[in-house]
Amino acid sequence: MKLYPYQIQVAQLLRNGTSVLLQAPTGAGKTLAALWPFLEAWDRDDPEMFPRQAIYTVPMRVLANQFLTETRRLVQRLRTPTLPHITIQTGEQPLDPEFRGDIIFTTLDQTLSSLLGVPYSLSTTRSNLNVGAVLGSYLVFDEFHLFPYEASLTVLQLLRQIGRITPFVLMTATFSSTLLQQIATLLRDSGVTVETVVVSPEEARAIATRDQQKERRFYIADTPLIDLENGTHQAQNILGHHHQRSLVVVNTVGRAQSMYEALLNAGAQGIPFSSLVTDEEYEEALRASLQKEEKGQKTSENPWLPLVERVREHLLQHAEAPWVMLLHSRFESKHRRFKEELLRMLWGPKSTEAQQPSIIVIATQVVEVGLDISAEVLHTESAPAAAVLQRAGRCARYPGEKGRVYVYPAPPQANGMPNFKPYDQTTVERETCERSWAALQKYHGQVVDFPEEQAIIDEAHTKQDEALLNDIDQKEGEIWRGICDALDLGITATRTQLIRNTISSRTIIVYDAPDESEEPPFGREGFSIHIGSLHASLGELRTLQNTLGLEWALRRLEVREGKDDNEALYFWLPVNTNEDLQGAFFLAVHPHLAAYDAERGFRLGVASNGNYESSITFRPLREQPDYGAYQLECYHEHIEGMVKVLKMGPWEKRFAWSARRLAEVLGISKEAVWQMLYLTIALHDVGKLQKDWQKWAWIYQKRIGQPLYENHCLVAHTWSDGSETHKQIARSVRPKRPPHAAEGAVASWPLLYQQLDNSQGRGWLARIVCTAIARHHAARASNVSPFCMHPRAPQAVHTAMKAIGKWGESVDETKLLLRHSAPRLEDYLIDPPDERASDDVWWDWWAYFLLVRTLRLTDGLSQERR
Repeated sequence: MKLYPYQIQVAQLLRNGTSVLLQAPTGAGKTLAALWPFLEAWDRDDPEMFPRQAIYTVPMRVLANQFLTETRRLVQRLRTPTLPHITIQTGEQPLDPEFRGDIIFTTLDQTLSSLLGVPYSLSTTRSNLNVGAVLGSYLVFDEFHLFPYEASLTVLQLLRQIGRITPFVLMTATFSSTLLQQIATLLRDSGVTVETVVVSPEEARAIATRDQQKERRFYIADTPLIDLENGTHQAQNILGHHHQRSLVVVNTVGRAQSMYEALLNAGAQGIPFSSLVTDEEYEEALRASLQKEEKGQKTSENPWLPLVERVREHLLQHAEAPWVMLLHSRFESKHRRFKEELLRMLWGPKSTEAQQPSIIVIATQVVEVGLDISAEVLHTESAPAAAVLQRAGRCARYPGEKGRVYVYPAPPQANGMPNFKPYDQTTVERETCERSWAALQKYHGQVVDFPEEQAIIDEAHTKQDEALLNDIDQKEGEIWRGICDALDLGITATRTQLIRNTISSRTIIVYDAPDESEEPPFGREGFSIHIGSLHASLGELRTLQNTLGLEWALRRLEVREGKDDNEALYFWLPVNTNEDLQGAFFLAVHPHLAAYDAERGFRLGVASNGNYESSITFRPLREQPDYGAYQLECYHEHIEGMVKVLKMGPWEKRFAWSARRLAEVLGISKEAVWQMLYLTIALHDVGKLQKDWQKWAWIYQKRIGQPLYENHCLVAHTWSDGSETHKQIARSVRPKRPPHAAEGAVASWPLLYQQLDNSQGRGWLARIVCTAIARHHAARASNVSPFCMHPRAPQAVHTAMKAIGKWGESVDETKLLLRHSAPRLEDYLIDPPDERASDDVWWDWWAYFLLVRTLRLTDGLSQERR
């Protein structure tokens, strides 16, 4: 495979331990530039020199889907004995919630919530599992310009710390020169080794020439594309410029739906998705597609293909007028995914002119990135320059093509000011939109290539980028407090502060919500609506409710505590005023007051027959290990099983790079880091060697009819088939099974201190290991019970040390603490972080997260293996 010079430069920098800030034109191979260093390292199979896991983070799930497909094709070309396992983890496709894959394509929300210890994909007790995955991986952050403001600040703050250990690429086609250079300075001042790689105008031209020169010529219109206030639109203009592939991008769903109707009225014909494909066929194709992606099957087996062919044939056979279709965020998954597949096949790189029906696509921001398609003509509303240029990347995208881009002014508001919604939430954003429009006007009638794009970006975005960088300094303490609250305390509210401010949006479903309590309807597919739109629509909804004689229009979900512990009751309460909307994040609209179809999507406040209700969301069933079923294991057998999993799976190779980097920042040898890991494994269940735990096990085994003989070794797991009968017996045994994780950490302390810290003096390495042991079942365990170890506990530990080989040879099991009447767990844990924490504190936490991830995975997988 022949790489471009800049792609080679990126690989060389990362190979030498330097992270990269990358700017390259749309279509110049940024994805390959980011992934090639990882694939090259995989091919060399030297796990100490580069991470053995890569997490590719994008701002939108559609990008994750696209890159997943592209990368699977790329990986098939490798000649290594084993190929990296590629997975996807998004809210829509939660196929790798534990981040087990070798290359994981995921969204920004998933990566950041995992790194912050408040993951969307895992329960609270397991929330420390994925932090180490992110810390121990090669990180790619793509399309940085599309990150929410909160996430941009958080990513940059975190990279100032973890970027000193973890290699990364941060990239987009639309960095301003100011942002690129000042991010580099910010990171370097924090001790991060990082370089900028910007494709020069000469190389950009060479890339374009090598792939046959493509050309986009920009034209600036005088009147808005669509003006709902005045009822004007440019439908005839769109039809006049249309040949076969026209893309129209507007800024809001409402304007997209109105433009669709305007084109129908002007003579275009809507693609009849509802009549060409049944709901059952959509659902079956979606189910098959998600299951195929989960299993990593070859991309040639595309379950959407028969449906796409059916629609294509219909469009070609009835070509009396141009076809028109809508694509926006308020379609159900099955319809949105089908439309994306249809466009990829008709407008993608493998399509041919002869196979293409004449189509006009009306879309919103969902097409800016992630869809590898090429239109002949683009019509776009004015927006921030970065967004406009990303939209332009869907026009004349392939070698030798020539395209036209028409940019229209924003429609006026009632006060005469341009309406840039949703891009004008702040003064800074509105001013960026105004500068973008002014900058674009200078290029009327001109070809806009990469140098011109960069000039437009610099003129439009520099001031907003400077404001972002200024906020990093101004809000540094606030951001680090949020990070510490997430990592140490697990406060999930920090997601809004640090990842994405969702307060401005509400999820709404079309549902006949009952008056009485019910099971939560979270399984239904909802639509996200801005709170401002709901405020504007509430009066019309209430009026329509009264006209139709309905009992209610809009209801909000309220959660109340039940009589039993951990019981929650769900009630639907009426929404009558705007104040009722403020604290409501999950809403139901009466089925008679909303409409939905595969052609237009969801419409709020439209009188209907009430036949539509929001669909039940399909989720593929992952093969989860059944941790309810256990084999009877002696303590040393359990440790032997975990060591086998560590060595046979990818986990030891993945830890190799982390061990090298941790040794460097902790100031210890690699051997010491490896010993920390193996001692964590060997001692993690020492708390089960208590008298009462073993007594419980003896009674339990007797009651299920498989008693232990008198001199049986001390056990780590009793036998269970996972049945309710066995679970009931386990709960009924007295004395109750005592807790063991924190107790084992305290009991192991003297042994760990002597082995790891005797020459260091402060017990810091032992504290890291104790924290991993104490929290290997509950991520934020803070309590410990009095304990008394079994007399044969030291012997059990001695036998277990043989399972970890050389790392246990010098361990003195007689140092095990046999009893403690009033232990304080905090005396054995690493210090909690705060915004003023030193590097030493953070490196201790990073080491803990890396240890506890490997421990928890090998612990669970040792049972899955059996």
